[in-house]
Amino acid sequence: MIVFTDGDDNASALNSIAAIARAKKLGIPLYAIAEGEATHSRNLRKNPDELSERTGGAAYKSEAQ
Repeated sequence: MIVFTDGDDNASALNSIAAIARAKKLGIPLYAIAEGEATHSRNLRKNPDELSERTGGAAYKSEAQ
């Protein structure tokens, strides 16, 4: 699953722990693409990085062109 995020969790149906557990149970790797403020803040990238790492996916950040 591909997730685009600014790193700020303000309206999720699941918290990150529940999302990781569900993705792992179903064998779905999460690929997070940080955009906006998350491209400049390690703190905002922490959650998407963890989601990706713990589910076997990868994390990236978008670059403005």
